[in-house]
Order: sequence, then structure tokens, then C-alpha cells
Amino acid sequence: MTDIKINQTKEFFENNIKKIKNEMITLKTDNRNDEAVFKRIEMNVYEIFFTVFNAALKVSENDETKLKTFFLKKAEEIPSNWEASLKKAIEHNEADKAAIENIKLDAIKQIKENFNEIW
Repeated sequence: MTDIKINQTKEFFENNIKKIKNEMITLKTDNRNDEAVFKRIEMNVYEIFFTVFNAALKVSENDETKLKTFFLKKAEEIPSNWEASLKKAIEHNEADKAAIENIKLDAIKQIKENFNEIW
């Protein structure tokens, strides 16, 4: 496993978490609390998958294939619940719930795209 890929992935997570947190603070300052809540949700997704990446590093035993397999498996498993929740929200005309699930799904899409570019 290359340290360059590990560092790039960590930087991706750290930079995005920091950026989103700053956006959230700005929104709160502007009294745009609903939008700040959405940013918090997005930040949570990045934090969750940063934790998953660190877990993948530990369980992979320096095997790049194991790391990729572990991370991508979790990147499919976890969002499957969000997809189901989105479907229910749409069926029940729950716009707020649907918006939240879409934020989560958009975030994981970006995470997976970046992960695949690096690895």
C-alpha cells in the first residue's frame, strides 16, 4: 500500500469536513439554520466514511485489495438504508426526509468517486 494514496484519502476527508463545517458555521451566523442542519448531515457522512476508511486501514494488514474491498463494501451497505428511507419518504410525500436522504446519497457518491480516483 502506498502512503501517498493513504495521505491523499485522509486529506480528502479532512479538507471536506473542514470546508463543510465552515459552510455550516457561516449558515448559522446568517440565521439560515435549516441549511446549516443539511450541512451538518453532509458533514456526518464524511465523518462516518473517514472512520470507515481508518477501520479499513487497520483490517487490511497493508493489503491494498483488502482495504479497497472493505471500504467499498461499507460504501454500498451503509447507504442502502438511506436509499430505502428515500423511497419511503417519496412514497409518503415527506419532502424534508427525502431531502436529507438525498444529501447523504450525494455525499457518498462524491466520496466513492474520489476514493476510486485515488485507489
